[in-house]
Amino acid sequence: MFAAADSPQFAPPGRAPSSPPPMAPPPMAPPPMAPPPMAPPPMAPSTPAPSYSAPQPAAPASTALTTGDIARPYQILDLITETANNSGPSSRGDEIRSRAFADLKLKLQRTCSRMGGEAVINLRFETRSQDDGRNQQWTIFAFGNVIRFSG
Repeated sequence: MFAAADSPQFAPPGRAPSSPPPMAPPPMAPPPMAPPPMAPPPMAPSTPAPSYSAPQPAAPASTALTTGDIARPYQILDLITETANNSGPSSRGDEIRSRAFADLKLKLQRTCSRMGGEAVINLRFETRSQDDGRNQQWTIFAFGNVIRFSG
């Protein structure tokens, strides 16, 4: 007839009929804890940007900036373009953006003065921002017309 599974006549292939059943392997230790993931490196602007807490030098007092026209006679000297970058912790996003805008206004005023202008009119702005959850970067572009008042 049939042999019982535990009888010496029945053995699985590769095991002698009289050998004891194999022992279970000892439980394995849990794998070591993985180190916490590294934070991504801070975003690097294409050009060095001042810190969000950088002190601001005084701007030329006589250089006006406006997004519109001026109701005074003037001569257009040239087109002006400037860019400002600023980055820092995401938790200080409003301060970072405000600092980038302040840097941009100062650059516009200084460049206008160097060009012999008295004001920049018809200014247009474009902004870009990046935020990785830890760091935020703002880039602001501006362009307009450098003018000198006539008459």
